Amino acid sequence: MKTYLLFAFFFLSTALSAQIIYVDQDATGQNDGSSWTNAYTDLSEALDVAQYGDSVWVAEGTYFPADDDNRHQHFTLRSGVKLIGGF
Repeated sequence: MKTYLLFAFFFLSTALSAQIIYVDQDATGQNDGSSWTNAYTDLSEALDVAQYGDSVWVAEGTYFPADDDNRHQHFTLRSGVKLIGGF
């Protein structure tokens, strides 16, 4: 019974702390991901701060993992993080 309660507590605490992190390359706000106005302009930054249970919402556009032409750079999506795009 204690195992079930511990699992339920972990699941609920994770679900309650989950957040939406916004990304829009044209945003002009505080660049903290808290809203579309304050969205991160760099997808890599948003993915770096995302935690299990979070959703990263990405505005339409083309995003690159690096500013140079390095084809070996890539985005890394953590387990349990949802990436939703095309807004």
